[in-house]
Amino acid sequence: MKSKKSMKILFIFILCLLIYPLYGIPLHQLPGLIQTRSKELEAMRMDIAVQQLDIGNQPFTYFPDLSLSYKGNFNRPFYDDFSHSHTFSLSSSLNLSDEQVFSDRIEILEYEKLLIEYDQYYEKLLYETIGLYIDALKKKMVYELARTNESVSTLNYEFAQSKNRLGTLSDIELLNAEADYDNSLYLSRKGKLDYDLALSSLRRKLDSPDLTIEDIAIGNPAYISIEEMTGKEPDQPAAPEEQANGAPSSPYTILIQEKQLKILKLKNIHAIRNRWLPRFDLGFSLTYDQYDYNSMTEEWTEMDPKINPSVTLSASIPLFARNEKRLAEKKSSIAIKKAEFDMEELQNQFEEEARELVELHNRSIDLLKITGKRVESARKEYDKKSESFKLGITTVIELYDTRDRYMEKEKEALEFSLDIILLRARIGNTVGNTFLFLGDDVL
Repeated sequence: MKSKKSMKILFIFILCLLIYPLYGIPLHQLPGLIQTRSKELEAMRMDIAVQQLDIGNQPFTYFPDLSLSYKGNFNRPFYDDFSHSHTFSLSSSLNLSDEQVFSDRIEILEYEKLLIEYDQYYEKLLYETIGLYIDALKKKMVYELARTNESVSTLNYEFAQSKNRLGTLSDIELLNAEADYDNSLYLSRKGKLDYDLALSSLRRKLDSPDLTIEDIAIGNPAYISIEEMTGKEPDQPAAPEEQANGAPSSPYTILIQEKQLKILKLKNIHAIRNRWLPRFDLGFSLTYDQYDYNSMTEEWTEMDPKINPSVTLSASIPLFARNEKRLAEKKSSIAIKKAEFDMEELQNQFEEEARELVELHNRSIDLLKITGKRVESARKEYDKKSESFKLGITTVIELYDTRDRYMEKEKEALEFSLDIILLRARIGNTVGNTFLFLGDDVL
C-alpha cells in the first residue's frame, strides 16, 4: 500500500516537471527571476555585505583594546641552579584621531552610494530583460500570424486548384495562388526561427533554459503627466531629503552624483583642516601587574598592584608642506564645482527626457486608438473580398493584396501595442522604477 502511494507521488511529481515548461512566465514575475538568477547582482550583494561588516565595526574602533601579556625569565648561571620567573600583566590602550572620524564618514557615504548603484544596475537589468521579453513576444505574434496566413493560403491554393480543374480559374491565377502558398510556408518557417532565436536570448539572460513567455493583452493605458513622472510640479526642484529616500523625482544617476558631491565636500573640509588647523592625537594606555611566580619558592606570590597609566597628547601645526596642502585644497574646491555642474546638467537632461517621453507616450496612446479602427476596417474589407472571390467576382491577386494589407496592419497594431508597454517601462526606468507605469490598467 505504501509502495503504491509512493509511486503515485512520484508520478505526480514527474507530471508537474513535464507540464511546467508549458506554462509561460508572465511579465510581472521578471523582477523576482532577475533577483535570483543574476550573477552580477549576487556579486554586488557580496560587496555590500563586506561593507556592511566594516561599517558595523566602526563603533568598536573608538573603544580601548584589552590584552593579556606574559613575560618569562629563564636563568642558568655557571655555579648556581637553574631559575626562572614568570609575570602576567593586563594592558589596555586607546588611540583617537580626527582622521578616523573623516574616514568613517566617507566610508558610510561610499556604502550608501553602493546601495544606489545596486538599485540602478538592478533596474537596468530589469529594463533590458523586459526589452528581450517584448522582442520575443513580437516574434511570437508574427510567427502566429504567419501560421494563420499559411493555413489560409493552403485553403486558397486548394480552392484555386479545384476551380482551375473546373475551368473557372486561369493557369496564371493558379500560379499566383501557388506562389502565395510557397511564400506563406517560407514566412511561417522564418517566423518560427526568429521566435526561437529571440526566446533563446531571453533564456540566456535569465539563465532559464526551459523558460517560455505569456501573451500580453494590453489594457487601456492612461495618459501620463509630467507631474506623475517627476513627482513634482514643473520647474520645482526636488528636495534633497526626497532624493535621499529614493523618491521618483530623481533618477539614480542624480542620487549617485549627490552622494559623490557629499564625499567631495567632506574631503574639501578635511583638506582645509589639514592646511590651517593643528592636528591632535590622543593616546591612552594602562598596564596592571599583580602576580609573580618565583621558581625558588615554587609558588605564586602576590605583589603590590602595579597600575601604570599613560596618557599622550600630541599636536602638530602645519607650517610649510611644499605647497602640497594648499594644492590639495584648491583641487578639492574645483572638484566640487565640477560635481555641482554635472549634477545640474543631469537634472536638466532628466527633465528634458521626461517631457519628451511623456509627450511621445501620450501621442502613442492616441495613435493606438486609431490603429484598432484601422485593423477592423482592413478585416472587414478582407472578409468581403473573400466572399466575392468565392463568387468569382474578385481575382486571386485582388484577394491576396487585400489579405496582405490586413495582415500587415494587424501585425503593425500588435507590435505597436507592445512598443507602448516597452515605452512605459522606459519611462519608469528613467525615474528609477521600471514597473511604475506597468500596473493592472496596462497588463
